[in-house]
Amino acid sequence: MPKALERKLKLKARKKGFKGERANAYVYGTLRKTGWKPSREKKSVHNPVVSPCLMGVGEAMKETFYKKGLK
Repeated sequence: MPKALERKLKLKARKKGFKGERANAYVYGTLRKTGWKPSREKKSVHNPVVSPCLMGVGEAMKETFYKKGLK
């Protein structure tokens, strides 16, 4: 992470009145906008998102539902 830019952004966040987690989010988001990437990003989820309407539906029914392409 570019340390000098991070320090400037922390000061800017403090001037805007942000504290704690909100200030960290401001710094992180602004660094991402500049093109910076963290050394280790979160792992992506490979499972399809199950819609709330399918909660409680059996696995066989889910497979049938997804095979038909009714996402």
